[in-house]
Amino acid sequence: GTASDESDLTGYKLYWGTGGTKVSAIAEVPKASGEPYVFTIPPDTAVGPSITHLIAVSKNDDGEMRTGASIPLSDKAVPGNAPSSIEFVDEDSNANAFSGKVTVSPAADESDISSYVIYWATGSARGAQLAERAVVGGFIIVD
Repeated sequence: GTASDESDLTGYKLYWGTGGTKVSAIAEVPKASGEPYVFTIPPDTAVGPSITHLIAVSKNDDGEMRTGASIPLSDKAVPGNAPSSIEFVDEDSNANAFSGKVTVSPAADESDISSYVIYWATGSARGAQLAERAVVGGFIIVD
């Protein structure tokens, strides 16, 4: 959204923040008549671990507001921790056929993991998905 009255504004300033507190400036977005205000954060932009919010404040020729609108950041990222191990023993005596239990030992840190997914693979090439299990702590066994 925008300010309800933009008559004396020159634009908006964006900040990385911790809670509602401004930490470091990202960009200034000039006022654009009739246009939405858009700023694109480049891919792979790193922020410190204390950064929790994106903050926008109004500004004019006399300065900027002390507080503004803020939104919590939600980092879209793949997990950084792999399972600690995977085990499988083929119980099927037929050639090119498999059966048996797959046991996945959880990652040491599961804080960024929502589920474990098991795939068929050829070398390092991922194939069809076999199973997916939500993180519940402990070992994951797939029959």
